[in-house]
Amino acid sequence: MLWIRSHRRMWRIIFLTILLVAIIGPWAYDRINVPSIYPCGDGWFRLEGDFCGSPLPGTRLFTFGLEAFSASIQRMIAGEAQLRWEIQNFSFGILVLLVFLPLLSLLRMSIREADKKLRRRHLLILGLAVLIVLPYAFAGFLSFNWMSWGIWLYLGVLICVLFFEVLNYLQGRKTGSPALVSTV
Repeated sequence: MLWIRSHRRMWRIIFLTILLVAIIGPWAYDRINVPSIYPCGDGWFRLEGDFCGSPLPGTRLFTFGLEAFSASIQRMIAGEAQLRWEIQNFSFGILVLLVFLPLLSLLRMSIREADKKLRRRHLLILGLAVLIVLPYAFAGFLSFNWMSWGIWLYLGVLICVLFFEVLNYLQGRKTGSPALVSTV
């Protein structure tokens, strides 16, 4: 298990690259009702029965979250806010940001190893992201959920990163190493 600690920069960069590929992949589908006797249009795929779908990548979810967050802030500043809608948009924006925060955290840890406090915060960010993405991945229709491979890849890699980071953290505690300098 010493290889986890000695090669942590390498596997962090590999995981970060795979997470970026997962964000480009489909996380959901924009569904429309098209009777099965008719073909789906260009860029649309037959999902099941009378439904076609256009893939929505994780990057689109990120922009949805940023738009909802910024629009909510703007309406609150302008005094045009309706409390119920603004809480909903604000919460959605925060959740989306938490989903994608592991990318920045993993990049930060890949560039320069942090102290114990930042490593604990990194583990917390990874755990929160897994807890947020997990129900979203299962929220779709399970019969064509495999077509949303982007979110499943993102979730799987997040779980692997969390596992490796916990092992790295525990190994650092066991050896008494503060791990302030990254190797490799």
